[in-house]
Amino acid sequence: MEELYLILERIIKVNYRKIDKPLQTSEPNFPYYEGLNALLNNKYWLGLYWRNNQYDLEFMGAACRLCQETGIAKISITPWKSFIAKGIKEEDRIRWEKLMGKFGINMRHSSLELNWHLPVYDKKALDLKLFLIKELDYQDISTYGLTFSIKTHRNYYWFTSVIIELNTDKNLAVEECYNILYAKDFNPNHSEYFTYAHAVKKEIIPSLLIELSKIYFRELNREKEQSSDNRLKPKKGEMTERYQCGNCLTIYEKSMGDPSVGIEAGTAFADLPEDYQCHVCDSGKEFFNPVSMLDQT
Repeated sequence: MEELYLILERIIKVNYRKIDKPLQTSEPNFPYYEGLNALLNNKYWLGLYWRNNQYDLEFMGAACRLCQETGIAKISITPWKSFIAKGIKEEDRIRWEKLMGKFGINMRHSSLELNWHLPVYDKKALDLKLFLIKELDYQDISTYGLTFSIKTHRNYYWFTSVIIELNTDKNLAVEECYNILYAKDFNPNHSEYFTYAHAVKKEIIPSLLIELSKIYFRELNREKEQSSDNRLKPKKGEMTERYQCGNCLTIYEKSMGDPSVGIEAGTAFADLPEDYQCHVCDSGKEFFNPVSMLDQT
């Protein structure tokens, strides 16, 4: 391979660096583009998903007209079948809330909408999803952080935590049944899936999903929790360094760091990179103010 690089260097100018260790990446968070969320300069962005595999054209028309009236130049479409309108002014926020209410749109519906991936225009999959959502709502079960895919007959690339797969084995006595699979560590980025249940009836699926959700939350960040005792902890009576974002009031604490963007515990605020941003509202370092507090624990 190195000989090939040398040959290419003689022909064209190539910038490369030898790979000396495997690429290390942080565990990504599943995107959550829903509702009215704060931006800088007292503005907001609105994210909404399609409901039950379709957009309401009357609502979309009203939303576009409101964008024109309030000076929003574009609507962005995301890969998650959602759209985002950025730059909503504080004085226009109530107009957007009234629009949501007029069309009966729950802006926090995404915990049961975005997290369900279905084949488009597949009535069997949609009916099953609506059944499962109804049962999970009745049980008041949190599915935040998990994603579910329903597979009826098509093969496609999986990017999900849990798969509800129609069992096509014709030798089974049950006419219609499903297999339940889950990704390694419930991480959608893993391509390795394990079978949790095989050939179960539709009515049994909700209880199995509830079991899986409890397992997921029980295992969530277990390694980080086990290593938390090794973090730098302030002693009783010691001044703890904290900085607070002036826009959303998020706290940066030296003893905790910011694991969401790879900042290790013990990193002083002054040592943060210049391009560091608040992980909640994307405000820069200049928006943070010191709030040193005496630790009493």
